[in-house]
Amino acid sequence: MAWNGINISGTSMIRRIFVMAMVGVYSWVVLVATNVKVVTSSTGTGTSSGITADITSPSNTKLTLSATLTGSSGTSAGARDDKSDSDSPTVSLITSFWAQSPDEEASLHRKEIQAALLSNIHNPHLDQVVVILDGSSTDGNCSHFQESMDTLQTGFTSRWSLGHRNSTQDKLTCVDRPLGQPNYYEMFSYATDPTIVTSDIVILSNADQAFDDSAQQAKRIRPNTVLTLATWGYNRTSVPTQVQKYYKYIHSGTSRKAKKVANKIVANRCSESTTQTSWDGYVFYRQLIQGKLASQDFMRHFKTNTTSGKAFFKMNESGGENAGLWALLAHVPSARDANGCSLIRTWHFHGAKKMRAHNVDEAYWDNPETPSRVPQPYRRAKYPLPDVLLGSTEQ
Repeated sequence: MAWNGINISGTSMIRRIFVMAMVGVYSWVVLVATNVKVVTSSTGTGTSSGITADITSPSNTKLTLSATLTGSSGTSAGARDDKSDSDSPTVSLITSFWAQSPDEEASLHRKEIQAALLSNIHNPHLDQVVVILDGSSTDGNCSHFQESMDTLQTGFTSRWSLGHRNSTQDKLTCVDRPLGQPNYYEMFSYATDPTIVTSDIVILSNADQAFDDSAQQAKRIRPNTVLTLATWGYNRTSVPTQVQKYYKYIHSGTSRKAKKVANKIVANRCSESTTQTSWDGYVFYRQLIQGKLASQDFMRHFKTNTTSGKAFFKMNESGGENAGLWALLAHVPSARDANGCSLIRTWHFHGAKKMRAHNVDEAYWDNPETPSRVPQPYRRAKYPLPDVLLGSTEQ
C-alpha cells in the first residue's frame, strides 16, 4: 500500500499481523501492527552527517510530510478510537533514533535508549510513541527495530514477571528515514504532521529520556503554551521505581563496567540552583505551530576552510535547544513559554558512553568564540513555571 511520500508494507506471519483503518482515500488514521516497515522518502537532498545537511522542499520553504492515500477504505481514527468517550486530550511522544543492522552488537548506550523507549511505551499517560529511525536501509530498518524492541519487551517482562503484551506495537509508530539524523526543523515538522502524530499534545524529546507518572501533567498545558523540559538526570536514590526497573534491567550484567555505569549519577538540570538554559524536550499542542514554521529560522551560518553557507542545526548540538525555541516561536506571537521541568519529570538514561557525538565534518559554526555552539538568536525558557500557563488539574 502506498502514500505519496510514505510507503507502508507489512509482513504477514504467525503472530505478525497488521490492521489499518482509514476513511475515504485521504487520511491515514490507525496503525496497529506487530511487524511493520515504514519508509519515508525525502523531499530534498542532503548528507547523512554533520551540519552540512540541507533538507528543503521544492519550494525551498517548508518540508512537506503529508501523504496521499491510494489504498483501501476503512474506519477513521485521527485521534484514538476512544476519543469520543473522553474530553481529555491525548499525548504523543516523538523522538529520533539511529537504525542498526541486527547483525551488529548493540552498544550499551543504545540499550539504555531502548530501555527508555520501552519505559515510555509502558507509561499509561503516553498514548503514542513515535520513533523517526534515521539512516534506515535494507540492512537496518523499522522491521528490525520492532523485532529488537519486542525481544527487549519479552526479556523485561520475564525478568519482572509482568503481564505486558508480547508486542510493543500497539503504541509504537516507527518511521523509516533513509537520510541521516533529522534536524530541528524536520523534527518539529514530523511532530506536527497528523499522518504521523495522532494526539492533541506533543512531547518532542531526546530518545534517552524516560518519563514517570508526571507525564499526565502534560494535559494541563493551555493551547497557547510551549513548555521546555530540563532533565532530572539520574540518581538511583531519587528515580521512581516504575522507571528505574527498566534501567536496572539493561545494567543487570555482572561485569564491573555494567555495575559502574548502573550506579553513575547523571546531572539534574532542573534543580533551582541552575539557570535553566538547557533542556531535552518540548511540550505543546500540535495545532499551535502547525503550518507556521519557517525553515530559514532553523538555519545558521557555517564555514569551513574552503566554503561557507547556511545549514540546519540538530537537537544534540550545543546551543541547539536555545536556537530551536527561538525558531519555534518566531512566527507564533501568541505563544507563551516556560521551563516545565518542575511539573513534568524526565529521567536521563545515559550512564554509558555517548555514541552519536557531534560531527561537523571539518565544518564549524560561524561563531568566533565558540565555533562548536549553534549561533544566536536564542530564546531561554522562563523559570519557574507560571501557574497561568496551566489549566485545571481535573482531566
